[in-house]
Parts: sequence; structure tokens; C-alpha cells
Amino acid sequence: MVEVDWDTKPIRDSSDVVFKFMDEMEGFGGGSDPLTIALPSGVLTMATKCYSPSCTGDSRCYAPRCPWKTSPSAFLVNVEEESVSSRAPMVKNETDWTEDVDPVILAELSDQQRTRQTLIRQAILEEERYEADLAALESVFITPLLTAHPAIIEPYHRLEHLVHQLFGNVLEIRRASRRLIDNFAIRLREQSPLILTVGDIILEAATDFRSLYPEYMDNLTHADQLLTTTCEENRQFGAWLERVSHGGDHRWDLRYLLKRPATYLQKYPTALEQILKSTSGDDPDYDFLNEALSSIQNISYIAQLKLWHASKGRGPNANLKWYDIVPATVRESMEKKEFKRQM
Repeated sequence: MVEVDWDTKPIRDSSDVVFKFMDEMEGFGGGSDPLTIALPSGVLTMATKCYSPSCTGDSRCYAPRCPWKTSPSAFLVNVEEESVSSRAPMVKNETDWTEDVDPVILAELSDQQRTRQTLIRQAILEEERYEADLAALESVFITPLLTAHPAIIEPYHRLEHLVHQLFGNVLEIRRASRRLIDNFAIRLREQSPLILTVGDIILEAATDFRSLYPEYMDNLTHADQLLTTTCEENRQFGAWLERVSHGGDHRWDLRYLLKRPATYLQKYPTALEQILKSTSGDDPDYDFLNEALSSIQNISYIAQLKLWHASKGRGPNANLKWYDIVPATVRESMEKKEFKRQM
């Protein structure tokens, strides 16, 4: 029987040793009251075998905390405190997938199928880069702004209001992007080495996007104006923003990050169209991709309409016309009389 003393020595699975938790130690907690006993609240993955049933015991395992590719001392590190940039990407680049495919299988793929696999990997890679930018928005700006001591803006309820007005629902968008990446990872693991279907994953993500992006775009013009006025009226906030933007080894542009969801939303239809073009009509994924493309396009048009209305003829969207926002299929189905009326 060995007591778990939580020192730097890692706990390893062994048939010869039985470990004893703190709540089982005599006198722990300073008394016999059970409420004073600290109960285990989680599992240290370094103390167990890999949680992936498909792990082969080498560094190629997909699991980010696999004991076979993590140093023994790393089990003491809080996963939430790890740097965003240190997270290993699911896809190194859009062409590395060929390295993990049996040459025999690779030789049987047509040029269209190879192109499709490359486009899917490229879409995953872009989504990971996008989510990393949203993560930076949270870790570099939102969290430090809310936790700064002394507070950048006082009283605190004014600070909370500013954060809500400035960043809107961007954290919800980040969580939706993270779910999409996680679903890609699951699909890659299930269908490896080739990704056979992705349309259903994107279609599911579109259900999240439908409420998130229009709301964010509706607030974007106001957020941009609020950032300008706050920097002009509050020197302490302006100085803090300048300091965190140029701190560390990376320069962050808050305006760029705030506009990132708006610009990235417009890229989804293009990426889906390219994947759809490289997918044969009898492929099980074709209908899902078609539905996903239609859904994402509608969300994009609604979001653009929200942004157009919010801008009130000012800013970069001032030159947009109604026919730039209405889907082409709708415009083509309109009678000439209705088209002129809209003009």
C-alpha cells in the first residue's frame, strides 16, 4: 500500500502497487468531519494508460495527453494554462495526409479523390488557425482586461458592460469553432487514413452558426466605434491596449481580431464549393455537402444584411447594395418588375 503524496514523482499503473488517496489517510483534513476531507475531483491521465482505445503505444497517438508522447513531469501541468500556440494542430499542412496513407491505397485514388482529401485537410487547417485567433482574442484581451488589478476601467460594472459591448458573443463563436474541430478530429480518427464524409459535420455546425454569426455581425459596427471612443476618452485603457498588443513575441491587432469572424464566415461557402466540386454526385457525402453549402450561404447573407443595417451607410459596408446581399438564386427568380421596385 502506497500513499499518494502528490510530489513530482509520477504515478504509474502497476499490478504490484496499490495507491491510497488522501481521503483514506488517517487524520487527513485536521479532523474526523467528512466535510473537511478533500475528495479526488478528476483523473490524472499520466497515472493511467492512454484513454484512446486505438493507441498503439507510440508517439503517433492522436490523444493530446497520451502518456507515450508526454513527459512524466507534464501531468502536473494544468491543461487550461497551456499556451494556445503550443496545441498541436490536427493537420500540419494540407498535403501531409499522404504520409499516413498506405501507398497501395494512395495509388488507387483518382486525381479527383486526392484533390478532395487535400481540400478537406486545408479546410480543417484553416479552421484551426481561425480558432487560434479567437483563442488569442480571449487570452490576450478579454481575460486580462477582466482580471487586471487594479482595474483598467472602474467601477467594475462599467468594465463588464464594455467587454460585453466590445466583444459580443465571440466566445460562443469560439466554442462553436472548437466543437467543429473536435468533430473533425473524431471523424479523422474513425475513418483514418482517409476522411470519407464531412458534410454532416459542417451541416451540424451550421445550426450553431445560424444564431451566433448574425448576432455578432449586428454588433460589429458598434464595437468598432466603441473601441475608437474608449481609446480616445480613456487614456488608461488606450495605454493598456497598446501594451498588450505589442507584448511578448507576437503583435496582436484587436481590430483585426474583432473583424475575424465576419471575414472568415465569407470563406466557408468558397471552401465548401471547392470540396463539392471534387465530390462525385453518387458520393454519400454529396447531399450533405450541398445542404451544408446552402445553409452556410443563407447564414452568410443574413449576417451581411445585419452588418449592412448596423453600419447605416457608413464604413466599409457603405457601398453595399441590396443585390450584393440577396442570394443569386433569389435574384434570378425575381421578375423584372420586382427587381426594378427593389432598386
